[in-house]
Amino acid sequence: MDINKIYIKEVDSKLANRIICNNHYSGTVPKGVKFNLGIFVDTTLYGIAQFGYGIRPKITCNFVNGTNSNEYLELNRLWISDELGANAESKTISLCLKWVKEKKPELKWIISFADGMMGKVGTIYQATNFIYTGFRKDTGGIWLTKDGERLHGVSLWHKHKTQKRSDLEIIYGKPLFNVTGGQHRYFYFYDKKLKKELAVSIQPYPKQDNIKQHLIIKADYNDKGDNWDAFQTLLNKPKEIEAGVYW
Repeated sequence: MDINKIYIKEVDSKLANRIICNNHYSGTVPKGVKFNLGIFVDTTLYGIAQFGYGIRPKITCNFVNGTNSNEYLELNRLWISDELGANAESKTISLCLKWVKEKKPELKWIISFADGMMGKVGTIYQATNFIYTGFRKDTGGIWLTKDGERLHGVSLWHKHKTQKRSDLEIIYGKPLFNVTGGQHRYFYFYDKKLKKELAVSIQPYPKQDNIKQHLIIKADYNDKGDNWDAFQTLLNKPKEIEAGVYW
């Protein structure tokens, strides 16, 4: 397919969320989405990009000194059908970055994360010249249940008023995996001079073949956190996807 025919158009949030839930590797939609962008060729929708402020905008804007919370956006989710081919992601990201800047002229930079526990290191961001600033070693807020349900520590606290393993195991059973690390952080600057205002250091791009070293995955209090294979098996457990056409 000719990727030069790709164009971006805003779509209804319910449609975008439905497509992301059924196709994105996370199976979830983020909170605080500002723009739901459809990825089209002709009149057919082949993907979704969602931009928002993330869950902690006042903290996130501190990554770049002198930034107000309305001057950045987070690329929260990106899913593109394989039908568009290998080069479609780079083309799409470029178009999306241009689109959000036109709609939000005060925008100075974009942040996005590659999810290491899903086997991602951010190859697409590397291909589109995003800046890499390392991965969070203290994430520790992602849990995976024996049924393959992915839960965030903040959500668990709001729901159950606890993040204590023994309490959660009573509710969700065993194995219950807890992941520390693995959220690879990338930045894109509209004004390249702003790179000097980064409050975190620029680092070499991570490689796909050493992704495991960025994660500690524990299934019990006392284990060493080396549960990659079992974790991936459960993580990639097939989901029941609603039949039918979504767009």
